[in-house]
Amino acid sequence: MKSSSEKPMHIPKTRINTEKSRTIITFPDECGEALKKHIVLTKKNERIRWLLVFEKSAPKTMDIAVTLAARGTCVDVGFAWHGTKHMTSDIMLTVSHEAQETESRVVFRAALEGASKIHFRGLARVAKKAIGARAYVSAKALMLSPKAIAFLKPDLEVATSEAVAGHGSSVGRPSDKELFFLASRGIAPAHAKKMLCGAFLRDIIDQASVMKHL
Repeated sequence: MKSSSEKPMHIPKTRINTEKSRTIITFPDECGEALKKHIVLTKKNERIRWLLVFEKSAPKTMDIAVTLAARGTCVDVGFAWHGTKHMTSDIMLTVSHEAQETESRVVFRAALEGASKIHFRGLARVAKKAIGARAYVSAKALMLSPKAIAFLKPDLEVATSEAVAGHGSSVGRPSDKELFFLASRGIAPAHAKKMLCGAFLRDIIDQASVMKHL
């Protein structure tokens, strides 16, 4: 995928052990026109993995928040959004670090077809007292139609110098090299784009699918 804008950054290795985390999965059939959810972790070393998967339908507005209120609490958020036709979502996702040695990782991926439109803001907020916190926000969009629109804004608010935080974003289309490679193997352009879309979102979707059936 060709990237139109991406900030180079060193991504610290996560300390989140997803095997020991409680997992929350959110699908579109559980939501209405609006999704508003706030999770607060109040137990020391509590860990959650939150997977959100929206394919072909999604709430028009989402206000999602996680507060890490106890020492050592961690959250790993995987968010996959596949827009088709005129699907539109305005998403605000906030992670607040309120205690020491907390950790968060937000990975947002959107693939857009048709005239779909996504507006995503991911904010990691680190309080002054959150010494030793680690926060990371990544947002990427794969544009599969000239009519699709994506606005991504990963953001940080860090009130202490004793924390590690980073963010990155990119918006791009399938590269000519990728499409040529698939075409040379007899894959039609429309099917090639579907394959690239599936690969772009697969990690998060597969995790959610596996956990749903456990």
